[in-house]
Amino acid sequence: MSRTANLFIICALLFFLKPGFTQDIQISDPMLEMQGERLIISYDILNSLPTDRFNIRLELSDENDDPIDAKELTGDVGRGVTGGTNKKIIWDLKAEGILIQGSIYAKIVAWAEPGQRLEEPVQEIAGSEEFDEKQFSRTGLVLQSLAFPGLGLTRYKGKPHWIKGVAGYGCIAGSILLNRKAIQTYSEIREFTSFEEKEAHFDQSVRQDNISEALAYSAIAIWVADFIWTVAGTSELKKIGVSAGLDPVTNAPLIGLNYRF
Repeated sequence: MSRTANLFIICALLFFLKPGFTQDIQISDPMLEMQGERLIISYDILNSLPTDRFNIRLELSDENDDPIDAKELTGDVGRGVTGGTNKKIIWDLKAEGILIQGSIYAKIVAWAEPGQRLEEPVQEIAGSEEFDEKQFSRTGLVLQSLAFPGLGLTRYKGKPHWIKGVAGYGCIAGSILLNRKAIQTYSEIREFTSFEEKEAHFDQSVRQDNISEALAYSAIAIWVADFIWTVAGTSELKKIGVSAGLDPVTNAPLIGLNYRF
């Protein structure tokens, strides 16, 4: 076969096999994930090349199918998005002052920009996904943890942090019981006549009172530690303020934590 014929066949194959048909390009179902106060929408533009350019639009709606007008969007959205995989759209919920407390339905619509290898009339291509994970405000999570240590992180991360709450309330219950027992033991001293018995009951009352105080301090430590863990674990550590001072009664140094809601 002559060189001219071989060249003709090669050109014909390149013509018929060249990419560029819009119907082959698809948008994968987007994946939605909360990271702090940002919603990350990940997607792929399948069967496309890095040299392709697309106009990407994100459509969001709530669980009642009402549209959400998201403005604080960054990443692979708008004009000039290149083809390929691992595309991400970032919605800054905090900047918009929006709190997600239900389901979100996301749809990505794409058009190929003109003047490219995509020669046929471009049709709308879309992917969609429902985000049905409940989200909670950081304030709500912190308040839940203040009411029951570990509850906020348990609801947020799904791990058994609530065990800290059981330990905290156990310390409180033990402290109350031992405090009452110490009072009762002390009140019984008057019933004894010998000095040895009085001294033994007094020492026992002191021990019970000391253990009661230790349990109370342990409960406080659990609450404070869980508060800090909850705030840090929900990416809101910057909202903690630390202050120092003196107790006006005892002149003891104090360290204070404040949380801005």
